[in-house]
Amino acid sequence: MKIFKRKINITCIQEAKWVGTKDWDKDGLKLWYSKGSRDRNGVDILVDVELREQLVEVRKISDRVMMVKLVIRVLTLNIISAYAPQVGLDKEVKKRF
Repeated sequence: MKIFKRKINITCIQEAKWVGTKDWDKDGLKLWYSKGSRDRNGVDILVDVELREQLVEVRKISDRVMMVKLVIRVLTLNIISAYAPQVGLDKEVKKRF
């Protein structure tokens, strides 16, 4: 897999196409995703096997914002994946975001 080849430990993905809020686990990778409906894109966070054990919290705030918290030795690291409203959406939706 390219993620292992490039030594990427965490990846945030926007414009995800899966619907729902689920966890996915395969080949040592853990993926969390959150998406409300098929007509809007969601966010994902992918964590590799090296950091999975340091993960202490997954917070799915909305279909556009998700956070994972890792504790690595004495360091607390918050990774946030956010997908801002795009062209064509109402100004109020953008303002709330």
